Amino acid sequence: MTVVVPGFARWLPPDTPPFERLLVVRALTDVGLVETPPGSNRHPILDGYARRFGSPLGASWCALALGAWFQDAGARVPPFSVGAVRSWLIMAQARGTFTTEPGIGRYVIYSLAGTGVPDHIGLVSLTTPLVQTIEGNTTFKRQTGDDRNGEGCTVGDIDAAHVLGYGIPEAAA
Repeated sequence: MTVVVPGFARWLPPDTPPFERLLVVRALTDVGLVETPPGSNRHPILDGYARRFGSPLGASWCALALGAWFQDAGARVPPFSVGAVRSWLIMAQARGTFTTEPGIGRYVIYSLAGTGVPDHIGLVSLTTPLVQTIEGNTTFKRQTGDDRNGEGCTVGDIDAAHVLGYGIPEAAA
């Protein structure tokens, strides 16, 4: 008996460019990743991301996950402090790739604390009929806690009230 397993992200619009599709597919491979133990910001995969980008083990990892997804897909990452959300904002502003419009494969920068300071990041995986994101180090459905420092990688609706903007991905130089 032959079993056919549909491809990742088969729900993406057919006109999604290959680069953006690759970013979403790469991010989807981390969905369901959970800190071990919960609340530690640790897991062998997360420790690998931290080591890759020179961040301390146990650091918040939303930007580290995004960095791994981007680097693995051949996209540009910030030239410094990949694990800091602010570095992603600085890079997008400096390169002229910062926008207020969501798009598949773009990274969303949040100020979840509502202070205007970038404190969380994720990847836009869908824009219609709703804006959906893949985010590391966030809370799972029905889990209480801080979306900026949750316990896993999830897919969910965007928190539009706290979006600072979006970064347009570029191929690595």
